[in-house]
Amino acid sequence: MSAEVGFDSSVLSPFARARRLDVLEQLTRGRRRVVTRAVLDEIERGRTLHPALGEVAALSWLEPVPVDSLDELVAFTAYLRILGSDARNVGESSILAWAEVRSGIALVDDQAAVNAAKARHVMTRRSLSLLCDGLRTKIMTIAQARSLVDELVAAGSRFPCDGAGFEAWADLNGLLS
Repeated sequence: MSAEVGFDSSVLSPFARARRLDVLEQLTRGRRRVVTRAVLDEIERGRTLHPALGEVAALSWLEPVPVDSLDELVAFTAYLRILGSDARNVGESSILAWAEVRSGIALVDDQAAVNAAKARHVMTRRSLSLLCDGLRTKIMTIAQARSLVDELVAAGSRFPCDGAGFEAWADLNGLLS
């Protein structure tokens, strides 16, 4: 996976709240990693309840990018129409628009956003698939992945499995081979 990746708050926030941004950095190392202002704003709004979110804005490996070209604004508007324009969907819409126009990969865990991206032929990846990448590349062991899944769930991720069920889930979905 060498394309540029753009982060949504649905991925960044749980890693930050679990204080595991170091693992997220390792899992995406070797590629350009970006975040939009709208995603950073969403994370900043959650900082009052979860002070660990403040670490996201200080990450040296995460590059803030604008979503302001005409093509990006057109795509952004299309995603807002699909997902809704409430504050919760603006970040997702911005990172999906960025990924669409830049042929990047949107790292997003929200099912509605993944469905919208698929409909517009935009590549997405989810947190659990990043962990599977980490297993295949030996960045982490299965025990570390199981533990991290439980930490991310405790930090707010809504996954289809817990740590104990992660390997079976990944195997069932063909993500470990």
